Amino acid sequence: MTLTKRIMDQLAGAASGRPTKIQASDGNLRLELTLEDCDRLGCLFKRLDLEWPRGGKLAVDPARIESRITYLGEKLQLLETEGEKGRTILRSVPPRVEEEATSFFEMVVNPSKGISLVRYQFDPDTGERSEVAAPLARETVERLVKDLIQALPQSR
Repeated sequence: MTLTKRIMDQLAGAASGRPTKIQASDGNLRLELTLEDCDRLGCLFKRLDLEWPRGGKLAVDPARIESRITYLGEKLQLLETEGEKGRTILRSVPPRVEEEATSFFEMVVNPSKGISLVRYQFDPDTGERSEVAAPLARETVERLVKDLIQALPQSR
């Protein structure tokens, strides 16, 4: 059974009305998906972490991820990079601004560790940001998992 199939099976069985953490590994990759809630139509997405626990560096192409992940409601754009072998940050551009709060997706691509995607809210009064849940259709969460796994060199 593939990693994607394991995640999809757990997502299908996720209990409604409570936080859920979905985890699966295939030996090469480990994926953890954190949801505040999930029902048959949608999820309150909290974060996604995709790691390669065996060490080494993967030749992850952030530009490929940027062009592939276009359906989150906000476009992810390459914001900062430490070169070909370093960490890269992609962020929602433009961020969503509602009243006094600014929220955005942030993806960190670290070739030696993994990929994380989190929704943050920035409070200008305190100057701090905190993780928040983002409503996403179940189909969008499934597509996100599949696309990120397929974006990795070993998945081709």
